[in-house]
Amino acid sequence: MGTDMNILDLLVLNLGYVESHRTWTVKGLASPFARIYYVEKGHGWITLPSGKFEVTPGHLYLVPAFVTHSYVCDPGSGLYYLFVYEELKNQVDLFDMYDFPFEVPVEDDALFLFRYFCRTFPDLALRLERSDPQGYDNHESFAMFAKRYRGMHTYERIQLRGMVYIVFSKFINGAKPKMWTEDTRIQKVLKYIQAHLEEEINVDSLADVACLTTPYLIRQFKQSIGMAPLQYITHKKLEKAQLLLVTDYRSVQEIAHSVGYTDGSYFIRLFKKKIGMTPQEYRTKMR
Repeated sequence: MGTDMNILDLLVLNLGYVESHRTWTVKGLASPFARIYYVEKGHGWITLPSGKFEVTPGHLYLVPAFVTHSYVCDPGSGLYYLFVYEELKNQVDLFDMYDFPFEVPVEDDALFLFRYFCRTFPDLALRLERSDPQGYDNHESFAMFAKRYRGMHTYERIQLRGMVYIVFSKFINGAKPKMWTEDTRIQKVLKYIQAHLEEEINVDSLADVACLTTPYLIRQFKQSIGMAPLQYITHKKLEKAQLLLVTDYRSVQEIAHSVGYTDGSYFIRLFKKKIGMTPQEYRTKMR
């Protein structure tokens, strides 16, 4: 697959190893970051919108950001985890462009890779008093880990990015471009939206970017993406807001401004309507 490597702007949030001493059961989990797992031992199940999948040793598993899922792990199961997120500026979300396989088989080099980087960067592991899936999935310090990563030396971030590239290459090999990626006009519009999330975006400006009439753009956009342009803009603004609420220490008002909402009260009402809770409730739940 001819993917532009410049769009792989994946930053590491967490990296570590966890072992269950009892049965883990977590339902209805969704995160503003992608989760990659390597199962070293044991057995479990993950339920995604596309179905229920068995989890076994010797495989890598990928759960994209914002995908609701549930999982069950047997006692004695052990897995490595890698949480990553995209810090996009003027590129389209990687997961909006491609359908990635959920599971890929890997050789023993994947185990060596995770062991080496877990030893090298122990501060990226979640701190748990015991193997508790609730503590594991609702950790109170994701913003702390994001800040720690941003404060690393350049050589350390390069090393971690190298690991992410190697691990993610396993999934990219089997990824399939979505149909809309063949339309360069839609590509331009999505890039423009991503680059201007901090602004108020109107459909007429998108039509100018695509060199189309506004009515025609609306039809083509909905046919390609599955929703109207303004719906998509709101969707991407709220996705970015969710990520910032988890990985950034700024206030709700400041985050609202960073995604183009000058009226903080309106942002809070919109967020609650679309996400089901207020921004502060979301931040508390995820941290």
